[in-house]
Amino acid sequence: MKRIFFLIFGLMLCGFGYSANTLQLSNGSGHPGDTVTFTIAMTNSDAVVAMQAMIPLGNQLTYVSGSCILSARGSNHQLTATVLHDTLRIYSYSLSLTPFSGNSGDLLSFKLVMGEEPGNYALPLDHALLSSATGSSLNVSTSDGHVTILAPKIALSSTNINYGHIPIRSIYTQSLTVTNVGNEPLTLTGASFNDNTLSATGVSQTIAAGAQAVITVQYAPLVPGIVSYQAVIHSNAHIGDSIITVSADPFSVNELRLLPASGETDSIVTVSLRMNNMDSIVGLQTSIILPSALTYMTGSFNVTADRSQGHTATAGMLGDTLVLLVTSLENRPLHGGDGVVATFQLRLHGYGYYSLQLLQTVLSDSSGQNVLSAVYPSGVQIYSPSLSCNNSLYFGSTSVLDTARAVLSIHNNGNATMVIDQVVLTNSDFSLETVLPITIPAWQSGVLEVIYTGMSEGHHTAVMGIYSNDPYRPLVQVSLSADRYEPNYLFVSADANQSVENAAIDIELDNYSPITALQMDVVYPWQHYTMSVNDIHLTSRSVGHIVSSAVQNDSTVRVLILSMQNQAFSGNNGPVAHINLHAVDPDDEGHYPLRLNNVVAGGLDGVNRLSDWDSVVYIATRTVYDDTLYVDVHDTTYVDVLVYVYDTLYVNLHDTTYIDVFVPVYDTTYIEVHDTINIEVFDTTYVVVHDTTYVDIYVPVHDTTYIEVPYPVHDTTYVDVHDTTYLTVYDTTYVNIHDTTFITLTDTLYLWQHDTTYVSVFDTVVIQESLTWFTVQVLSDDLEQGIAAGNGQFPEGTVVEIAAIPFEGYRFLQWSDGQMDNPRSILVNGDILLTAQFETTSVDDYLNASWYVYPETGSFTVKGAEGCTVRVYDSIGKLLQVRENAPNILHCVVPASGTYIVQVDNGTAKKVTVVR
Repeated sequence: MKRIFFLIFGLMLCGFGYSANTLQLSNGSGHPGDTVTFTIAMTNSDAVVAMQAMIPLGNQLTYVSGSCILSARGSNHQLTATVLHDTLRIYSYSLSLTPFSGNSGDLLSFKLVMGEEPGNYALPLDHALLSSATGSSLNVSTSDGHVTILAPKIALSSTNINYGHIPIRSIYTQSLTVTNVGNEPLTLTGASFNDNTLSATGVSQTIAAGAQAVITVQYAPLVPGIVSYQAVIHSNAHIGDSIITVSADPFSVNELRLLPASGETDSIVTVSLRMNNMDSIVGLQTSIILPSALTYMTGSFNVTADRSQGHTATAGMLGDTLVLLVTSLENRPLHGGDGVVATFQLRLHGYGYYSLQLLQTVLSDSSGQNVLSAVYPSGVQIYSPSLSCNNSLYFGSTSVLDTARAVLSIHNNGNATMVIDQVVLTNSDFSLETVLPITIPAWQSGVLEVIYTGMSEGHHTAVMGIYSNDPYRPLVQVSLSADRYEPNYLFVSADANQSVENAAIDIELDNYSPITALQMDVVYPWQHYTMSVNDIHLTSRSVGHIVSSAVQNDSTVRVLILSMQNQAFSGNNGPVAHINLHAVDPDDEGHYPLRLNNVVAGGLDGVNRLSDWDSVVYIATRTVYDDTLYVDVHDTTYVDVLVYVYDTLYVNLHDTTYIDVFVPVYDTTYIEVHDTINIEVFDTTYVVVHDTTYVDIYVPVHDTTYIEVPYPVHDTTYVDVHDTTYLTVYDTTYVNIHDTTFITLTDTLYLWQHDTTYVSVFDTVVIQESLTWFTVQVLSDDLEQGIAAGNGQFPEGTVVEIAAIPFEGYRFLQWSDGQMDNPRSILVNGDILLTAQFETTSVDDYLNASWYVYPETGSFTVKGAEGCTVRVYDSIGKLLQVRENAPNILHCVVPASGTYIVQVDNGTAKKVTVVR
C-alpha cells in the first residue's frame, strides 16, 4: 500500500494543470476542552483523484486521533491523517485513480480539542496538492480557516503586596488591578486568606472581556513582627485561582514627641513632652541641646499628674545639654497610651526660631528593653519687637520766640509688642513731650514728639537715646538739629483813609534784635504818582537817625536811614518812616503797586539782621472792590462792579438782569443757572441743565437724562442728537431698536434688531441657525460649488427656502415643498460630503430606515439590508466597495482602522468607526 501511495503522489508532482480548483478550511470556536469539528471543502473544475494538506496546530489545538473521515465525495478513496511536529498532515488518494465525486462541497472533516488559552488562532492550509488521474499536479488555491477559543482569563497588576514597616492597630489598604485578557466575561467569586488580619473588597464582580476592575486588600495587624501571608482570588478563569503573596513588617508604636512652644522675649514658656505608646512604658530618658537664647528653669521638670504612678522626674544641665529622666522604683507603667507625659520651663532671650532635637532617647518597658519606635523634634519660637526709625530729626529754621516741634516715627517691624520706657537727651533745650512708656503693637507704628525752646541764634544739635525691649537694638540713637533766628521784619502799608490825590505809605519795622540802620529801594508807579526826596519823613522811633535818598531811575528811589552814633530804633514795632505819593491825574481810576527791593537791616554789629519783609502794597486813586467774598450781589442797582469777577465761589447769581459779568464763568460748581439767556456756558460739566430751550450747548452732551430722545442713547460720541429723524447709527452696540418685522438674530453680540428698515446689517456671520427653515440664495447651479437646487430647477441668484434636518451629525437638505430633489447632498459640519441619486422623495424614508450598522474587530456588520445594494465610502466620500443583492447579515472587511460611511440603496447614510 505504501508503495502505491508514494507512486500516486510521485505522479502528482510530474506536471501542473491550470484549471480553477480551491480547497477551503472551515472556521470554528469553542471553550477550553471542547471538541470542535472542522471541514475541508473542495470546489474543482478538474477531475481530482488525490489531495494533500498540512495544517499547523500550534500549542493550543489537539487533533483527535482517528477523527478525520472522508465525505461521500471520497467513497472510493483512502485517507491518512497524522500529526507530526504539531502539524496535522492529511493525505487522500484512490488506488483505482477514481476522481472525487462532484465539483463542490465538503471533502473531509476532522476534530480538534480546544486548549486553555483564549484567543483567535489561524488554521492555515499549507502544502496543499491536488492530482489528476494521469498523475499531473493540478492548480489549486486555498482559503485558510481560523479558530476561536472562548474563555475568560485573569491578569493581575501584581502578585505581591508589601505593606512595609507599619504600626500595628491600624488598617492599611493596597489596590490591585484585575484585567480580563480573555474574550468572555470573567466572574470573580471571592477571596480566601490564611490569616484573619487580611480581607478584601471588590472580589465579587463580573468583568467584561478586555475590561478592568480594582480589588482592594486590607491588612489590620495586631502584633509586631515580620509576616508573609497568601491571598487567593477565586474566579471562573479556566486556569484556576490566582495567588497573591502578602508581606509586612508591623511594629508597636511607642513615640516621644517634643511639642512646639512660643513666647515673647524675656518671658518664660512651658515645653511639653508627649508620649504615644502601645506598650507599657515604665521610664524614659532623653537629652536636648539648648541654644544660648534658651535657659532651663531649674526644678521645672515634672511628670504630669494624669500619667504618673509615683514616678520621679530628674533634670540637669551637662554643659549646654539638658538631660531629662523619668523613673519608677516600683517598675510601674505610666498611665494611658497617649498624651503629655512631662513638662519643663525655659526662659526666652533674643528672637527667632530655635529647633530642638530629642537625643539619646529611651522608652523602657518593664523588662528594661528600649521599645522606642520614633522621636519627633520641634522648636521654640521667640517673638520679639524690632525698632526702626530715621537716624536724624531736623526741627527746621524757627524764630527764637517760637517753640519748635518735630515728630519721630517709630516702626515696630517685629512680631511682638514693643515697649519704649526711656528716652535720654544730651541737650536740655531739647525735651520729650510724649509721655513714657509707650507701647507699639507688632507691625505697627508710633511717634515720639520732641520740642526745642533754645533762645539763641544759630545751629544747635543733640543726641536722643531711645531705650526699648528690642533684643537686637536695645538702644537706638537719633541725631537732633535745629536752626534759630531772631525775628526782624520790615513791611509797607497804605493809609486806609488816604485821599484820592495823595497816598501815604508807612515803612514799618517789627524787630526782636536792636536795629540801627535800614536801606531799601522804593519802586513806585511813576506813570500815576510822583515822589521826591522831600516826601520821606522819619517817625518818633527814629530819634537820632537821619535819612538819605537818591533817585536811581524814573521809578526807583534808594532810601538809607542810619544813626551816626550806632543808636538802635526805639521800641520793637511800628512805623519808622512815612512816604508821601502824589497822583499825576486825580481822575485816574486804577489800582497800582509799590514795592521795596534790596532791603537791609543793620544790627549793632553791622550785620544784616533782617529776617523777611513784605515788599508790595497796592494803592488806588478810586475805591474798588477786589474781593467779592463777603459781597451779597442780589441787587446791584447801587453797587458798581468794575473789576473782573475771578472768584464767584460765594456769589449767588439768581438774577443776572442787572449784573454785568464781564468774563466767562469758568467755575460753575455752586451756580444754579435757571436763566441762561445772557450767559455763555463753555463748560457744562457741573451745570444741571433742566431746560435746554435757550441753552447753546457747544460741547458733546454726555448726560442726556433730560433730553427728549425716542430711545436711550448711551454712547453719543459720534451721534448728533438734535433731530433723530435721519439718525445714522454707526455704533449700535448698546442701542435697543424695538420693531422687528422679518429677521430674528439669535446672537449679534448685544444687539436685538427688531426693525431693519433704517439699519444696514453688513455682517450676519454670527447668526445661529436655530430655526428649522431659513432663506438662502443659490450661489451656483453646480452642486460641488455651493448649496444648489438639483437639476438646475433654480438658476443662479434664486432665493429659496430649505430645511437643515440634523441626524447623527449629518445635515440633509430638504426644499420648502417637502421634497428632496434629485440629486441631494449629504453635509457634515456644513461641508458637502457626497451626492447620490435616489427615487424615494420623502425625507422620512431616509430618517426612519430599518437597517443598521455596527462595528466589529477589523470589520463591520450590516443588518436589515437583504436584497439591497450596499455602498461603502471613506470619510471624504470616496467609494470603496459595492455589494449587490446583499444578504440579510453582511460582513464587510475594511483595509484599515477609521471612520466609514455606509449607504443601503438610496437610504440615509450612516457612519461606523472600525478598529483593527
